[in-house]
Amino acid sequence: MKFSIIIPYYYKKKELIHTLDAVSRQLFRDFEAVIINDGSDEIKQELIDRHYNFPIQYYYYPRTSLSGRSFARNRGIEKAAGDYLLFLDCDQVIDPEFLSNHNMCFEQNPGTPVIQFGTRRYLLDDIEADSGDYGSIPYAEDIRHTVFREYEDILSIRGLWHLVYSHNLSVPRAMAVQYGGFDETFTGWGLEDTEFTYRMMKNGGSIIYNPHIETYSQFEGGRLDEYGRFDDWSKNMTLFQNKFPEAPVILQDVFINYFDVDRRKLLQKSGIGNVWLFCFRQFERSLEELR
Repeated sequence: MKFSIIIPYYYKKKELIHTLDAVSRQLFRDFEAVIINDGSDEIKQELIDRHYNFPIQYYYYPRTSLSGRSFARNRGIEKAAGDYLLFLDCDQVIDPEFLSNHNMCFEQNPGTPVIQFGTRRYLLDDIEADSGDYGSIPYAEDIRHTVFREYEDILSIRGLWHLVYSHNLSVPRAMAVQYGGFDETFTGWGLEDTEFTYRMMKNGGSIIYNPHIETYSQFEGGRLDEYGRFDDWSKNMTLFQNKFPEAPVILQDVFINYFDVDRRKLLQKSGIGNVWLFCFRQFERSLEELR
């Protein structure tokens, strides 16, 4: 089997159904889905009843102190049968060519330990009858679109590894297994995918941004707990920097000016509109000075 699509699931039943409906429309057919229920509502029978046209492995793990994104993805890696792993969040929907375009990159780079990623669009309205026409729904851009417009030579971006998120990421299974998958000490929100990418890169992985594998992030009506996210991010950043006490990793501290809500508001009041991009420019300049 060519691909295993690993989908961690946690209390997003409606979104997961839309995701699997989109997966069922893929033109490339040599794949399975591996769904890891990370201790939320039981959905196995509902998946069986929908009679999907592709094989699904489904596993439920009770919630513990070790639960989280890294734990769920690693269980998916253990169960996967595919030569390549495609990590897809349970609230992402995709076009029919999505898997074909992931596959094309690996075919063009045979034998290369590729870390392939794409961006996303944030849908600003609910998906109703799922026709698959996601492009007609109003959306907001992923911040990384702004980065790629500013740095036209993407291969020259020294901090490219910081832009790889596992909502839409594919790697050879052998590489992920060899270098230990995701670090399960990273719990809560943020940086487990950045650390994974940095570690794969240090072990010879080649990072490729593929503009043809964009996802659509389904609409979330509620407000994010930004203070809670900052607490998680800070804890995981400390873990990351202790694990790799190296200048590129330490320089990520500049992003505290975005994730700390109070600092971000002060910068916005000073006239900086896009604080995340402001931070990334500083990060990139610092990495350039390390040369």
